[in-house]
Parts: sequence; structure tokens; C-alpha cells
Amino acid sequence: MSLSNRIAIIGAGMAGAACARALHDAGYEVVAFDKSRGTGGRLSTRRTPDWQADHGAPGFHAGCPDFISEVARWVDAGIAAPFSVDGEFVGVPQMNQPVKHLLRDITIRTGQRIAHIERNAAGQYRLLNESGEVAGEAFDAVISATPAEQAVPLLVNLSATLADLARSAQQTPCWVAMLSGIQDTPIAGSPMIDRIIANHCKYGRANTPVYVAYATEAWSVEHLEDSADSVKEAFLTALLPDQRREEVTCEVHRWRYARGGLGLATPWAWDASARIGLCGDWLGAGSVESAWLSGCGIANQFLAGN
Repeated sequence: MSLSNRIAIIGAGMAGAACARALHDAGYEVVAFDKSRGTGGRLSTRRTPDWQADHGAPGFHAGCPDFISEVARWVDAGIAAPFSVDGEFVGVPQMNQPVKHLLRDITIRTGQRIAHIERNAAGQYRLLNESGEVAGEAFDAVISATPAEQAVPLLVNLSATLADLARSAQQTPCWVAMLSGIQDTPIAGSPMIDRIIANHCKYGRANTPVYVAYATEAWSVEHLEDSADSVKEAFLTALLPDQRREEVTCEVHRWRYARGGLGLATPWAWDASARIGLCGDWLGAGSVESAWLSGCGIANQFLAGN
């Protein structure tokens, strides 16, 4: 094996997991870092004592042959299942199960928000968290699988080319509401609502009725900095104008970097001189499929040069 034996991947969503899987299977020592308590990124599930709901990506489609084959393997393994008649799939029993599957037997360090990357005279990298503490040992290469806006400060002093690419992306937010205790199906006619999902109808979920509503891009942008209470009231007014709310539980979540992608034909980027790479759904079409393609693509480019 050549120069880069130890590789750090920042971000343990679909793109980071796909990249980690390919590099690990090729024999490299991989460590994945994520700021959250778990893995999956926007393939996430909110859990309470009474219900759970997929409040990130509602599902995913497979269009290209490679991803179609990958999803078929997930279905065979029982970690994904069809959801809608238009070919949408979901993770089973939770949305992040395919990510967990990809990250099996790979070192993962959650609850680690990487705030700074330093490179020493030998060309090795060390990662520092928000407290200035070193996260992990020295690494020979780093791949960022974070949202574009979070990648910029990490790369700006290491690779101007990659930092400029990340800076050019304009990801937009999405407000999401999770509602339980509803007697009737919510009304979907409000202009602020983009989509409503009956979470309990997904394969492998509990029967407790839980609905997940996604606000439109325009509404989410306009109300980006609104308080959770005001956003909750807006969702309730839009979805349940004529129903009693006393027994309805509503929680909201803001995904600050949820939508948008550069649509690049090659949805990843690698700076060979700096030994730093970028992957993520935002480099492609902004979908789960493009995240997987991006992670696999940057891994294959890395392997081709080593």
C-alpha cells in the first residue's frame, strides 16, 4: 500500500458511509467522524417514548444501474423495502439502516464536530474538535462529506480549489413537522406544505399513526430563523384548521442544509496535491442516490491514484 494508509472521513451520512465502505474494503484504515450522536445524516428518525418518525429524507429512488443493484442488495438483506408506487424505497426498520450497514466494522466517532484541520510538515493531518482537542491520530488523507457550508471553513486554508467549489453551492433549508394523536388524515392543501408522509404506513414501522409534513423550500427560506414554537403553530394551522389540537403532539425540526445540488456530472472533487477530497449529495442532484454515487466516486478516484 502506498502513501495514504489512514483516511479520515468527516460526516457519516450516506456519502461518507459509501466512501468509507469502499476504502475499507480496499484495505485502508478508515475513521469516520460525525457531529451527531448517531449516523445517517438526513436519513434520520426522531424517537419518543410513544412514537417515532422519519423526519429527514422521506425515502429514496434508484435510477442508475449501480445504485439499483446496491438497493437490491439492501432489500435482499432486509434493510430496505419499497414504499410507494413510483419506485420509492425506505430503510428498515429506520431510515438510517442502509448507512449503518455500510459502516459496519468501520471505526466511527460520533459526537465529534470537527472544527479545524491542520497539516504538518510530513503532510499528515490532524483533526481538532470544537474544544480544540485532537480527534484521532494523524491521517494521511481527509475526505469531507459534510454540507457545503460546513466544508468551507475546514478547507479554506488547505485547498483553495475545493473551498471555492463548496462556497459556490447554495443549499436551502427545510422545516419539518412530526404529528401524532391525529384522528383524521391531515389536510394537505396549504401552500406552505410540500409533502405529507404517513410514517406508520412505511414497511417495518409501528402502527401508531404519525404524519410527517415538509414545508416548501420558499416557506422554509422565509422562516429560516423563526422560533420552533411559531413554526409549530404555522404547521398546526395549515394542517389541522378544523380539528381539535388538545391531543395532538407536534414536534418540528429545521434542516438548515436540506435542498439543492450543483448537478455536477462528476459529483465529487479530489485535490491530489493536498490529499483532500469532497463528496456529498450537494455536488450532484441533492438526492440519496447522488450522495451514494458521490461517496463511491471519490473513493474510486482515490483508489485509482494509490
